[in-house]
Amino acid sequence: MKEFKVYNSKNLQWERSVAGHRGNITCAEHIWDRDMLATSSHDLSIMFWDMSNWQKKGRIMTNDIQLTLRYYKDTNRDTHYFMSSGIDFMITFYNLDNMKPIKVIQPEKVPRVLNPNMRSDQGYEFRGHTAAITDILIVPARDIFFTCAMDAKIICWDLKILT
Repeated sequence: MKEFKVYNSKNLQWERSVAGHRGNITCAEHIWDRDMLATSSHDLSIMFWDMSNWQKKGRIMTNDIQLTLRYYKDTNRDTHYFMSSGIDFMITFYNLDNMKPIKVIQPEKVPRVLNPNMRSDQGYEFRGHTAAITDILIVPARDIFFTCAMDAKIICWDLKILT
């Protein structure tokens, strides 16, 4: 079992080790209104930890390694988003109350506008990322979020896709 270490932020002294994942940890995200830490790992899981006692509160199994986790709560609309993404090119939104996915965005293969100069195998394009997604940035004032990936793309998404 792998461990992550918790250090005191004031004096940088080690306080404890927390065991739970079976693979290397790839990302962490603070869920501030629930005082939880979410971690993702090479063991294809996202774990949730109670920061008051470092006990495991939940676990989500994923299809692939998740490289980024993001949490945002909109207090004006009483909505919150917990998202993960990784080497599977997908963005998954989760309900934190039951730890189940509520929406998955994945690349779509769509017909390209036909061009007589194109070879036949170039008749499609992909909407979305075609390589590992490495970060998510939420811009709440505009109801959008950005993703960047190893395909050298930054994509702007509409947060309203969840409604």
